Amino acid sequence: AEQMLELKAELETFELGLLKLYGYTSSVDFYRGNSKLQLFFVNGRPVENKTISHAIYEAYSHLLPPKKHSINFLFLTIDSRYIDINVHP
Repeated sequence: AEQMLELKAELETFELGLLKLYGYTSSVDFYRGNSKLQLFFVNGRPVENKTISHAIYEAYSHLLPPKKHSINFLFLTIDSRYIDINVHP
């Protein structure tokens, strides 16, 4: 737990209203050999999203050793009118 960094952000957009992001990400000294602990949630539901995964890899690309993965627990809250809750995670 000491190696995790808390994240909090809010963004008001014209198109989507208020977006809230919170969660935890690992420091650059704490990583894994696989991406199993990169977990994303939208409005409390688990999702798999390659765009989010790619953004995290890009952010850490110069900070982590090759083929190592950060640990992330990220929670996005968005107005449910703008997402399809029936889409498979």
